[in-house]
Amino acid sequence: MKITKEKLEKDSDIEDSYKITVQFNTKNIDLRLDPDDVTIEETLILANKIKVDFELYEKKQ
Repeated sequence: MKITKEKLEKDSDIEDSYKITVQFNTKNIDLRLDPDDVTIEETLILANKIKVDFELYEKKQ
């Protein structure tokens, strides 16, 4: 599952940030995305790269 803006939920705990739960095998991982000084689109690109890297790491275990 690719992380997209439409799948994000506003995080009420942190101003201007978002949250999403992604699944890796049987594990649910809660992610918090806080764009800071970049666009949400740039943040999503990075989040998806990290997600792919984590998936590859999990496969090697």
